[in-house]
Amino acid sequence: LLTLIFSNIGAQSVHVTYNNKIALNIEDFDNLNESTKQILKSWEKGELYSLLISEEKSIYGPVNKLQPVIKKSTTKDEFGNTLKKESIVNTYSEVIYKDLNSKQMISQVNFSGNTYLIEENTIDIKWEISKEKEQIGDFLCQKATAFINNDFVEAWFTTEIPIPNGPSVYSNLPGLIIQVKYGKRVMTATKIAYDIKTNDIIPPKDGEKVSRENYIAIVTNFQNQKLGTTTTVNGNTTTTNTIRKN
Repeated sequence: LLTLIFSNIGAQSVHVTYNNKIALNIEDFDNLNESTKQILKSWEKGELYSLLISEEKSIYGPVNKLQPVIKKSTTKDEFGNTLKKESIVNTYSEVIYKDLNSKQMISQVNFSGNTYLIEENTIDIKWEISKEKEQIGDFLCQKATAFINNDFVEAWFTTEIPIPNGPSVYSNLPGLIIQVKYGKRVMTATKIAYDIKTNDIIPPKDGEKVSRENYIAIVTNFQNQKLGTTTTVNGNTTTTNTIRKN
């Protein structure tokens, strides 16, 4: 159900709420423990994200502050004693500022307790617009597809709101993007309000400034810690060093 607040379709100041979820079949994960299943169920339910748009500028991010997920487990030591263990599951959230006029994009990423700031150009997406149309909520939408970093992306936009913007990094279509699908990720507009105050559309400034390549290396290092490897970036060259496990 897509909720509309006010009816000024021609307005250039828009607030769109998206449900950002991962389409999973929980029945395929019967072998997982209950705490992991609960995490997957929260991903399947989705999180609400807000997109504020004023003219060519926009900012996209989670409606609610992300709370760490505590995973509890029990093991037994060599004497048969029960040991309780609590660990914080890696948390991630991202705020994305776009200026389509200057082609500037700034991403503020919270990853594993650290905040990073990535400044780069907006993505020049080469959309292929199809004739296929579908009703999503109150809007007749048209399908567009593209490959971004070798990932297939499907977007549905409406020319009833002639604003070439959308959630996350997506833009450059002849109308507001109502839904985006890539992999198992689905982002769908659930509420649209017009003529909103746009004082909040300012570039994020807090965080350690890193390049996109360095950020990818940071994430790769985190993921490889359990495997005993780390990745570093030296200019345009990525090297991998092996760390001895204790």
